[in-house]
Amino acid sequence: MTFTSIPTWALPATPNRLSLYETIALLDLEDQWIRLSSADQRSLMGANVFGKQSFKVDPMGLVTVTRSSCFGLDSETAQYEPHHLKAAIHQNKKLAPGLFGPSYL
Repeated sequence: MTFTSIPTWALPATPNRLSLYETIALLDLEDQWIRLSSADQRSLMGANVFGKQSFKVDPMGLVTVTRSSCFGLDSETAQYEPHHLKAAIHQNKKLAPGLFGPSYL
């Protein structure tokens, strides 16, 4: 899966957690698996929350993240509600299924 490119006109003036939802809806990317570069994530949310992981956002704001493991032979998936995204941005942590530690929420 390649990185989804966010056009300049769709980037918010001030990044925040709601910008992700607005931009995904504006670009009609809801319920589609995408990957965003770290620069696009920082431009949208102010933090690199997903890293290189694939994720999708449903119309209700639930974010599903999948992380490839075992050299692409297996993967782990987790769902995060909007308050998880807010906490990850605020604490400058990542959302990653199956990973734990000081860098992950």
